[in-house]
Amino acid sequence: MALIYKDRTGHISNLIPSLRRALGQYTRYCNHFRIGLTTNPEQRWSAYKRDGWDDMIVVYSTKSEKYAADAEKLLIDHGWKAEYIPQCWNSVRGGGGKRPGYGWYGIYIVVEY
Repeated sequence: MALIYKDRTGHISNLIPSLRRALGQYTRYCNHFRIGLTTNPEQRWSAYKRDGWDDMIVVYSTKSEKYAADAEKLLIDHGWKAEYIPQCWNSVRGGGGKRPGYGWYGIYIVVEY
């Protein structure tokens, strides 16, 4: 069980293929996964670990709240595709929560094997 940083940075439009590949790579052998946005990966991972999740991988980081929300939405939309159902446990699309005033945002995939 681990918190893993494999984050990419940059403009979201340049990273779409890479983020989609990361989703496939990290969820290939899992039973369930969830995609999310956090400003504090250690705190978020602590909660997931208590709930029995196995790994949390930070796949994208940015200082832009908009890019983070867009990346989260993009990955959740991709996770809702047929090849991932019923593995994807995201029940809402994401990208809507406002987190103003933070200097860093991370998009993560949490998995249960």
